[in-house]
Amino acid sequence: MDDDRIRLDALDRKLLAVLRTNARIATSALAESTGISARLCGVRLRRLEQSGVIRGYRALIDDAEARPVTGFVRVSLSTNGNAERSRVEEWLREAPQILEVHLVAGDADYLLRIEASDAASLTRFLVDDLGRIALKPHLQTLLVVRTLKD
Repeated sequence: MDDDRIRLDALDRKLLAVLRTNARIATSALAESTGISARLCGVRLRRLEQSGVIRGYRALIDDAEARPVTGFVRVSLSTNGNAERSRVEEWLREAPQILEVHLVAGDADYLLRIEASDAASLTRFLVDDLGRIALKPHLQTLLVVRTLKD
């Protein structure tokens, strides 16, 4: 655990479990559902936000027309050079189409979640941008056909 991270106790975990199902819940309702005062609930939420445990809130859109094309891309790099790898990781973090970047164990180095407005835009990004990053990546792309659970 990083030094700037807090240790989560049972109450923190209860708060996070409720927020995972409804991030828009009122603080008073969240407090009631976890059996604490609204004041203590607010203090705990601010602590979780300020420490980075809660990184933000988002809306999950269920309208098929509004949902962009989503792809998961496994990226394997041809070398482990630290300087080049650092540049690639910075590029991956900064690319707006890439919503998530995970360093993974196994036969790939990274797992990315990418969204684009349509399949053609996703393909252009994969070929023109991601395919040309340093370290000659091997890419395996999985297109999301339907989301069963967010």
